[in-house]
Amino acid sequence: MSQQHPVPGSSDEYLASVDPALLANQRELGTFTTWLVELPGIRDAGYVGGINDAAGKATTLLWAGESPLHDTVRAEAARRDIALTIRLVRYSRAQLDDAAKRLFASAGRAEWNGFIITLISGPDATRDGLLVTGEYDTPSKAAPDPRLQHTLAFARTVAPEVVALEIGPAPVPL
Repeated sequence: MSQQHPVPGSSDEYLASVDPALLANQRELGTFTTWLVELPGIRDAGYVGGINDAAGKATTLLWAGESPLHDTVRAEAARRDIALTIRLVRYSRAQLDDAAKRLFASAGRAEWNGFIITLISGPDATRDGLLVTGEYDTPSKAAPDPRLQHTLAFARTVAPEVVALEIGPAPVPL
């Protein structure tokens, strides 16, 4: 009987190289996240998003304000043996979505100084608010670009939820 070997560069090769406990943790965190986002009232309760740590079988949930659902979520995480942290953030998902819409609607105004928005990212493990990424229609030879500070100030007049602005390439289409 011959033994099958994964094809180099294949997903089978990758899966064979990953600790099975890590894969099991990822799977469990994924099913917990599915349970969470399907929980009735979760969006209105302030849930913004989550950051999973498969190695530690842990998750940090970003939540705008206190909620009666915190106890339900904590109990379910404990039942699944998932270490849970709830990190309170300033803005709800609805506020962030509305801010992103205002930013995109303001695109092209002179106050942007030729800055073209390519991506708006929400909160993460280190940031509580929106990160606006884009490029100027005319690149600057100076580093850092002297227009960034003015452009950031304008972005914050459109949406105070903006915490940072960066120059970066457009996302690569799939």
